[in-house]
Amino acid sequence: MSYAVDFYTLTKRSNSTLYPSSGATTYNCDIKNGSGILTPKIELKLGATADPSQFNYCHIPNFDRWYYVTEWYYDRGLWTGTCKVDVLATYKSQIGSTSMYVLRASAASDGAIMDNLYPMKTGCTYQHNTVASPYQTAGTYILGVVSPVGDYGSITYQAVNAGGLATICSYLVSSAVDYNNGFDDTTTSFALQASIIDPLQYIRSCTFFPFPMTDFDLQTATTSIDIFLWSIPSVLAARISGNRIHKTLSFSISKHPSTTARGNYVNCSPYTLLTLYAPPFGVIEIDTSITCNASTLTADLTIDPISGRGILKIICNGNIVNNVEAQIGVPIQLSQVTRDYLGFASSIASGVIGSLGSLATGNMAGAVSSAMSGIGNAVSAIAPRSQTIGSGGGFSAIYPYNWQLDHQFFTPVDDDNSHNGRPYCQVTTPSALGGYMLIQDGDVPIPGTKAEADEIRSLLEGGFYYE
Repeated sequence: MSYAVDFYTLTKRSNSTLYPSSGATTYNCDIKNGSGILTPKIELKLGATADPSQFNYCHIPNFDRWYYVTEWYYDRGLWTGTCKVDVLATYKSQIGSTSMYVLRASAASDGAIMDNLYPMKTGCTYQHNTVASPYQTAGTYILGVVSPVGDYGSITYQAVNAGGLATICSYLVSSAVDYNNGFDDTTTSFALQASIIDPLQYIRSCTFFPFPMTDFDLQTATTSIDIFLWSIPSVLAARISGNRIHKTLSFSISKHPSTTARGNYVNCSPYTLLTLYAPPFGVIEIDTSITCNASTLTADLTIDPISGRGILKIICNGNIVNNVEAQIGVPIQLSQVTRDYLGFASSIASGVIGSLGSLATGNMAGAVSSAMSGIGNAVSAIAPRSQTIGSGGGFSAIYPYNWQLDHQFFTPVDDDNSHNGRPYCQVTTPSALGGYMLIQDGDVPIPGTKAEADEIRSLLEGGFYYE
């Protein structure tokens, strides 16, 4: 049976819908017996001098299909071409108009979808965005002192500067202190009184904060401070109202150098790692899945002026990325080591037992009025002591180093968009996009055989070009 066959010389990809629109050379050919419409064998009588080997593509209008010419054979003046149906070209219109879920595409992409097709290069680059520390070297001391009218039980919390604290300590260990506690000043020297009572014990806590006094919520400042029964002059002090100190720091979030070329997904882990250096909270890892669409990271710092505890909330786009606590206030040791003003070399007299009994019962005056030799030796046995308030803290953690948002960028290897596409993940028709596409479900309704439908599906799900 003879059919008109249009022959072409065509350069195309095997997974492309491209077919020629012109340039056909038409011959009447016989289809060999036993051939099928999917793989027909065409007999072409051209004579011994003709050579059809330049033709690698053809169209048989009667079959309404496009074919690859896979091989030419010559035998006794007769050329035979073996053909194979090109399902992508044959059913291009059906493929182009069918709605499909496109996983990857070269013509369009969604930069928010992570592309795991390409590995990362070894090594990385760094970027550091710094903000001035909220701390300062000269700060404020918050004293918890025993007061006749306390804000918290018998305790009042007062803010003083370094000079005020020095004045308070100097006053309390000097002879200016009037103990007013039952001592007979005519028979009891200041030295003995200081050996028995430590005035610093009425400062129940002392905490250093690396902030000026103006950062605290203070009542009206005074030029003196009341501790126990003593009013200490020449001290600038103010009672705190208990409200917390609040500081806010904003950090600029830099974008990955490959953002424009590859998409926003490179601003997420593992391509971008973010850490915040925030002393004394340490180095805090930031979840880049939250920050990849943001330009600013906020560090919200709240400090309790009584306990010294700080809470750091890391916020991005209104969401709390992390929440950590640390000790901001540094406990300061205040101590008074009383001297043995009366001498340890004094002889122990028989009044020692009675004097210690008076001290044990709290009868301070009774103990003092005993025989001085016995009292002196009894007091000297208990006099050498060190009174400490609070526990030692560290200033290095609150030194005003810059806070820093560290970026660590890892770069993916070069991509090949024209041949591999980029993540798209949307439903559309191939004709609306064009170019390379990878389809999730390539089931296309066609007026063809099941073998052709299966081949179309396989080609679309393996990646094809709509041209």
